[in-house]
Amino acid sequence: MLYSELVDKLNQEVERLRFNYGIKSVANLEIIEKIAHEEFYVSHIVNTRLVNERCKVISDGDEFVIFYSVIFKPFKPLVVGHEVGHLACLRLGGENLHPAEEEDMATYFSARLNGVSRNQFKAYEFVDDLLITGRDVLNFLGTFKERERIERMGLAHLL
Repeated sequence: MLYSELVDKLNQEVERLRFNYGIKSVANLEIIEKIAHEEFYVSHIVNTRLVNERCKVISDGDEFVIFYSVIFKPFKPLVVGHEVGHLACLRLGGENLHPAEEEDMATYFSARLNGVSRNQFKAYEFVDDLLITGRDVLNFLGTFKERERIERMGLAHLL
């Protein structure tokens, strides 16, 4: 599939989702999570500092689990939307994209779905990076409690 064809399909998918879920301006985390659960077979969405990357999608049988690590609250729906963007790319025929192109498409999808610009997405990402760096320096001992929380959820084997 051509890159431009995938962009067109992603735009159509975004418009369908925004219309079906009543997103008039900027989306919120609850709406993005609802879309992930109802449209993309995501069983769990977990914000945890135990994930090595900012976010990742893990296949868990017929469903998916999204793990992400975000402190800056306005950035949370963008990160979850980004992971949903990866699933949308796969669904719409983008399975052969170069990894950098797929990342770009997932960011594009998330920004459009959330009703923000790519520049705003990148600005929020920068703020979150600063906050995460400060948190990690000041509170590495909390990792043990966090691992216990994820184990109680029964999802530790996926990390």
